Amino acid sequence: SLEEEEPDIGPSKARPLDAGAATGEVLMSQLSLESLARERVSLQLGNKDFYEGEVLDGLMDGHGTYKFADGNRYRGQWKAGKKHGTGVFTWSNSDTYEG
Repeated sequence: SLEEEEPDIGPSKARPLDAGAATGEVLMSQLSLESLARERVSLQLGNKDFYEGEVLDGLMDGHGTYKFADGNRYRGQWKAGKKHGTGVFTWSNSDTYEG
């Protein structure tokens, strides 16, 4: 037959890399590992504020929404318990700031 056989790719065999291809092991990034360690929670806080989103090591971390008792709300990224990265702050009168 004129058809070529598919190469057997396993632990002991591999195809040659194309010129310029990267080599090495694929490792999970720190960001990926943190994503796996995050938990999704809904928390009613003692001051009547409410948080729903991701936490890491007991702190808001990742993406989440914080609703303040006065009606204001922040939806966006968190890092180590603080607003970090992009998000949207909405005041109780519906005015918004995005950044």
